[in-house]
Amino acid sequence: MRKVFAITLALLMALAMASACAVVSIAEEQTIEGNGPQIITAMPYGDEDGGLFDGAWQVGVPQLSRVVDQAGLLTFEEISDLEARAGRIVAEYGFDVVIVTARGLDGKTRAAYADDFYDYNGYGVGPDADGILILVSEEGRWMSTCGYGITAFTDHNIQVIGQEIGPIFDRGRVYEGFSTFLTRVEECLVWARSGAYEDAPAEPPSYSSDSPAYRYGPDMGKVLLIGGGIGLVIALIVVSIMKAGMKTARPQAAAHDYVRKDSFRLIQQGDLFLYSNTVRKLKPQDDNNTRSGGGFGGGGSSTHTSSSGRTHGGGGF
Repeated sequence: MRKVFAITLALLMALAMASACAVVSIAEEQTIEGNGPQIITAMPYGDEDGGLFDGAWQVGVPQLSRVVDQAGLLTFEEISDLEARAGRIVAEYGFDVVIVTARGLDGKTRAAYADDFYDYNGYGVGPDADGILILVSEEGRWMSTCGYGITAFTDHNIQVIGQEIGPIFDRGRVYEGFSTFLTRVEECLVWARSGAYEDAPAEPPSYSSDSPAYRYGPDMGKVLLIGGGIGLVIALIVVSIMKAGMKTARPQAAAHDYVRKDSFRLIQQGDLFLYSNTVRKLKPQDDNNTRSGGGFGGGGSSTHTSSSGRTHGGGGF
């Protein structure tokens, strides 16, 4: 019986090797001259005419810094993270976002300093300079809006955001405050323009015609299917042979046949604590502890004219 099993197993191994060679041969036949690396390209976000938004992120093109930490309140890593997130919002929504810290306001009001910083440093997207700037200084805090920012960030919405991030800044958690601000800015833009993601979608990755993914996609699935089927057949044959050789094994309802009579002797006993199960329920919290201002809404924006003659909205927090 063992000799028959060994011969059968050897034949099956030979069959498996032959099928593997066949699979490799199928794959090799699909090789095309000019095999090169996979090329994936992604286009930057743009407007409806196919052009880039003014101020949108472009590789190799110097851009204005959107995190200006004049007061030294952030680390290099925190600035890099905020810069990346602000740049993504600019590219995705065509809407500028600027973060500024300052020790003093040069004798100006919070609104005047924020408006002038935005205007005279060239921030804003499009002909209306769409965007929002947040200012945090030792003399106060302010959010300045311009262009579409006046429409999206109404007085109510600025109040909602300010009531959430104000206490964070009060606790000295500057990075967390700016990070939360960027999150709320994006949420407000989504609220203001329903379908914002469809308005400026990213181009899907494109593949080179001589990349492996392009050439082997459909055919490689056939190769894997053939190889898997052969492997399944071989496994079924091996298991069937092993099962046929088990002539003495019989299912038993209990283990009495395997225990020697009167051989069990209990020499020690004791109680061992394994674990406990504790159930805790979260105590309901007042939503006012997180977002006391409620959700985003309309209501309009109060505006004023900056020293550059441009119209701004905004508010303190």
